[in-house]
Amino acid sequence: MTWQRSVVQVHSGLPTFMKKFLLIVAFCSFAVFSSEKYPLIDTYWLAEDSIISIRECDARLCGVMEHIYTEDGEDPLTILDTNNPEEALKTRPLIGIKLLDSFNPFPKKGIYKDGLIYDPRSGKSYKGKLSLIDKFTLKVEGCIAFLCQGVQWDALEVKVFPDGSRSATLLRDKDKNNGNS
Repeated sequence: MTWQRSVVQVHSGLPTFMKKFLLIVAFCSFAVFSSEKYPLIDTYWLAEDSIISIRECDARLCGVMEHIYTEDGEDPLTILDTNNPEEALKTRPLIGIKLLDSFNPFPKKGIYKDGLIYDPRSGKSYKGKLSLIDKFTLKVEGCIAFLCQGVQWDALEVKVFPDGSRSATLLRDKDKNNGNS
């Protein structure tokens, strides 16, 4: 999603203080919308054994499982959500499910909150927190009460080719190869 600068014309009949107020509001709005306010939207991350895409879902952040690394010859679409407590969901493929759901897209002190993390290994969902450690690393934490446990995901650049195939490169490696350490 991109934001375009909008031109605000101030009516000449308004008092000077009102004109200044409107200009300040317009400037602040432009600064907020033109900044990198959603650094996580449309990003890809390498988790332990899968690739997750973070995108906008209903004006919130969600993370969808895009790929699972498997043994040679095993189709990732055959890996099912067998640990899900809901019987009807146990037969769905893990590819395409939301592992992250309903996170506030506006971080507070660098932390994205108010979301849920689904752990397919246990079939349970936990309150979660996301935070960018640096431009290459996302900390993903699941919490019970005040106790949180987390993992780190590595940023990926994913290229989609005309035939639908994709390739992924660790951004940290790409940055090193370009001499931007």
